[in-house]
Amino acid sequence: MPTAHSPTASRLVSIESVAELLAASPRTVRRLDAAGKLPEGIKLGGLKRWREDELLDWIAAGCPPRHHWSWKSSAR
Repeated sequence: MPTAHSPTASRLVSIESVAELLAASPRTVRRLDAAGKLPEGIKLGGLKRWREDELLDWIAAGCPPRHHWSWKSSAR
């Protein structure tokens, strides 16, 4: 299992980081997420985070909607 310092560990990023990655506003990211157009995020209490490597793979795949997106981490 990867550790936080392992090169294969997936970094979790905030909505602000997702917005920056997509060149969009955090509000737009919230709308895309609510519409099922982003990969599923991870809930940590009241926080929501996304796996950075999954987002990069999702973008490379053409940003398919959540119900068409299937991601397998290379770290597994």
